[in-house]
Formats: sequence, C-alpha cells, structure tokens
Amino acid sequence: MNLQEKRTDYLEKVNGINEYLTKYSLDKTDAEKLIEEIENFKVITPLVGGFSSGKSSLINAIVGKKLLPVKITPETAVVTEICYGMEEQAVAIIDEDEQRITIPEVYENRFEKTPAKIKVQLPDDFLNEIADVLLVDMPGLDSGIEAHNRAIDNYIQKNPDMELIKKLA
Repeated sequence: MNLQEKRTDYLEKVNGINEYLTKYSLDKTDAEKLIEEIENFKVITPLVGGFSSGKSSLINAIVGKKLLPVKITPETAVVTEICYGMEEQAVAIIDEDEQRITIPEVYENRFEKTPAKIKVQLPDDFLNEIADVLLVDMPGLDSGIEAHNRAIDNYIQKNPDMELIKKLA
C-alpha cells in the first residue's frame, strides 16, 4: 500500500469516527484536527551534512533553478522547506508571522531580520512526482556558527521526529 492509499484509508476511518461524533453531538475537535494532519502530511526529508557539502546545490539541481544560495563559505543560515505547489511562492517565518517573499530573495539570502524558517512551493515536475515529500535544506552541522546550530536545534524541537538529526549534530 503506497502513501496515497494509506492516506485515503486513514481519512475514511477518521471520517467514519467523525460521523459518529456528529450523530451523538460529541466534540469533533480532535477528529477534525487529525483529518487536517492526514490531509497535509508530508514525509520530512532533511538534507543533513557539513557546510559546503552540496546540500543546497543538490536541491538547486533537483528544481532546476537558482533557489538556494551556494558559496564556498557557510551560506545556509535558515532552514528552508521545499515542496510541490501549483504556484511558485515563498514565505519567511519571522517572529511567528508569515511574510511573503520572492524566490530571488530566497536566493540572495538577505533579510533585515533572520527568518526562523523559509517555506517554498514550486510547480516543478519532479517535486510533483514526490508531492508527499518535504525537502529541507539545513545549515551545515559543522559550520562553527552558533546561529546555524540554533536554527538546527529550533527545527528539531518543532519537529520531534527529527531526533536522529539531533544525535548527529
């Protein structure tokens, strides 16, 4: 059973539970939250490695454009999530607020205030093939820059299933 079939199966089951909750006037909050989580589920796939090891270059090659900055010095200071979307868009998360940004702004990596995270959606054929995957460009593990270490730690804390990265860091 592939991921889409499992998603459909789980949604049918949770929707069945939701119908019973509705029928008996019970609280549906948890069931509705679970439905939303199932519908939006992505396999989080962080690219982890030392600085200047090619993580950003690999993502740029996958999407076929200059999306992430690439230089000899440590460039990735912000965790960047990349996935398929019908329209090209980018959002910077700054102080818990979402601010729309452009793809050139992502590439230039210049922000007045460093975002906690950047989310990018691209209408890319390959990303569409792996639509249930969220690629994550991470700062280098051994950059020696404290802001990079904080970015990794913050991302791991907000995504508990990323514990393995913490063990590697």
